[in-house]
Amino acid sequence: MPSPNSVIAALLALISVFYVGHHVAYLEQQEEINRIAAERAVEAAKAADQLHKDKQDAQQKINQLRADVASGAQRLSIRASCSASTTGGDTEARAELDPKTADDLIAITADGDQAIIELNSCIDLYNKFTK
Repeated sequence: MPSPNSVIAALLALISVFYVGHHVAYLEQQEEINRIAAERAVEAAKAADQLHKDKQDAQQKINQLRADVASGAQRLSIRASCSASTTGGDTEARAELDPKTADDLIAITADGDQAIIELNSCIDLYNKFTK
């Protein structure tokens, strides 16, 4: 029959092996968590850069449209009905918007474009992180 000291020593060795193994598994989990967090940080930074670029591109297009409207190179108009026609039955005409109204409409659409760009960026980032 084994001595009580050898039984205690064997039990202590088994317990030590269990705790060492548990600690190693914990460290491996922490490394995986840190790796995933680093990957997500890189993806978030890329998404922020892309968002910034998309917003700049949209702003450049809006600025160009505003400049074209202000210079007269681009004219904004709406459909209007006419009660009399001089072109043989076609009662649809176009009414050109004044520059202030055109600029106000451009501002409204620019705000909407910016919101859509931001929302699409959020959706893309969400989809990347939930795969």
